[in-house]
Amino acid sequence: MLRRSQVLSAPGGTAIPAVNVFRRAPAGWELVYGDRRAVVDDVAGLGHIASLLTAAGRPVHVIDLVDGRALGDQVAEEYRLRLDEVAAQLTATDPVAAALARAERDLLATELSLLTASAAASTTVDGADRARRLVALRIRTSLERLDDVLPALAHHLRCSVRTGTFCIYEPERPERWRMGP
Repeated sequence: MLRRSQVLSAPGGTAIPAVNVFRRAPAGWELVYGDRRAVVDDVAGLGHIASLLTAAGRPVHVIDLVDGRALGDQVAEEYRLRLDEVAAQLTATDPVAAALARAERDLLATELSLLTASAAASTTVDGADRARRLVALRIRTSLERLDDVLPALAHHLRCSVRTGTFCIYEPERPERWRMGP
């Protein structure tokens, strides 16, 4: 669950200089970007983004970003969860939003069927490819959720995070992040 963002200001109404924060908090993740702050629930994609921010421009292999459970099971589970979320968007009154939801639903359904077929067809699983797909889905979903509370941060991360077999945070201009307490 995302919580509303707050505008940060010092006593007397003066703005506090921008300090970027991306750290775990008891209630999820504390995020500060520019003059906005929000606390959002923990989702895996935010953990991946935090790892990339910590790597400070060094590529990180997707296997290093996912945990130890069977990747096929993880990917299938997250595709199903995302399909449920997209199903709720299919009834959107905005025809463009509904069309985008249908396109994402079709893509996820295809990916899920390919995943199921490949798991049934072989015992050798391409773990890196599954991890790549899982990390990309998690990050994309996390950024979509950030759009509502910290749109500037979501935009910055969309422009700065590259996913693939190796993922990297490469901002257009250097940013400083506080990751811990």
